[in-house]
Amino acid sequence: MEEQQNNQSTQIERLREGAIMEIKFGREFYQRLVEVLKFVYQGKTESEMLEAAKQIEDKKITKPWVMHYETMLYVVKAAEEFAQIHNLTESVDYETLRKEAEERKPVRQPKADKPEEDQ
Repeated sequence: MEEQQNNQSTQIERLREGAIMEIKFGREFYQRLVEVLKFVYQGKTESEMLEAAKQIEDKKITKPWVMHYETMLYVVKAAEEFAQIHNLTESVDYETLRKEAEERKPVRQPKADKPEEDQ
């Protein structure tokens, strides 16, 4: 019986080819997506960013970070377009936006010089 179980292939669930799904999330999660996008291109030079844009436009991505950058661009852009179409956006002045961004704190700040004790 054990031999029979070992011969059976393990089934893994995955999305069907061509499947389209809708995901709902709020402003706070959207802001986290934007932070991930920024993290992906953090430290990149202007020439690296221009090269990334060319790779994306030509659909010839050669670097993993560019693939991740394109993925996050797509997700953030799709969220912004959905919000605009469904009247979920509002206009605020730059100063208000800046203050809100400063008040937002990351979920956890890593401490480089000390190991984290509460995990």
